Amino acid sequence: MANITNIAKVSQYTYNVGTTTKTIATPISSQVRNTFNDPQVVFTKVCTPTFSDLNEIVTITYRVENIDNATGSPVISSIQVVDPFLTESIPYIDITIGGNVINYDQPTGSFQILLTEGSLSPGKSVEASFSYVVSPGFDFTQNLTTTATASFNLSPSGTLPARFSSCGSTVQNGTLTLTKTATPTAAVSSGSVIAYTISITNIGNIPSTIPVGSFVDPIPAGTQYIANTISPVGHLVYDETTNSIVNADPLTISNNSAPYIVTFSTRVL
Repeated sequence: MANITNIAKVSQYTYNVGTTTKTIATPISSQVRNTFNDPQVVFTKVCTPTFSDLNEIVTITYRVENIDNATGSPVISSIQVVDPFLTESIPYIDITIGGNVINYDQPTGSFQILLTEGSLSPGKSVEASFSYVVSPGFDFTQNLTTTATASFNLSPSGTLPARFSSCGSTVQNGTLTLTKTATPTAAVSSGSVIAYTISITNIGNIPSTIPVGSFVDPIPAGTQYIANTISPVGHLVYDETTNSIVNADPLTISNNSAPYIVTFSTRVL
C-alpha cells in the first residue's frame, strides 16, 4: 500500500548577532509518514455549471482515480455508484444518460461505470456522466445537492470501503411576466379618460433588472397622454419624441414580492 507523507519546510530565516542581521538560506525540513492501509481511491462528483438557469444543460461527472500505484496495489474490477438525484424523483427535472454508464437503474438511482479495459489499474482514472435540464414550473426551494456513494470490487477478490461525494447546481432564474389592463373596459367616446395599469411580476427566485429605455409603452393612436399621471414618479417618464412611456432609471423587480405597478392615463381625442 502507499504511504501518506507530510513535509514541513522553512526555506530561510534570520537572527541578530549584536547589531548584525544574519540570514540563514539553508532550508530546514522535517517529514512524517503514515502507511495507508486501504488502497488510495479518490471519488468525486462534479456538477457543471455551479449555477444554472431553467432550460440550461447541467452535467454531472462522476470520476474515480486509482492513485495508489505502489508495488502490489489493487486493481479495481467494478465500480457501482448510487446517487439519489438519479431516481428522477424531483418534478420538472429531465435526466439524460451520458458516457461510460452501464446498468442504470432509475428507481434506485444506481449505475455502474464502464471500465473500457475491463478494470481500473493503479495510476488510472475513469469518468461517467449524466446531464439534466430543469424545466419551468420547478420549485425553486428544492435542493438539488445530493451525495453519491461509490462502491468498489477488487480483482481477483475483495472490496473497498465506500467513497462519498456531493454536489448540486443551484438554479437561478428571474423570469418576468407583464400584464396590462385598462379602465374602463367598455366602449369609450371622445374626451373619455383611459387609465392603464401595467403589472410586472418576477416569477423566478432572484431579482431581475430592466435597463434604462427597455420598458416602452407607446401612447395609443387616437389618444393623448395626460400630463403628470405616470406612477411611480421619476422612474417612468413620458418621452415626447416617441410619444411613449419609458423607464428613465433601471427597474429592479424583486422575486417573491408584490408586482411592480406602472400606471398612467390618456384622453380619447
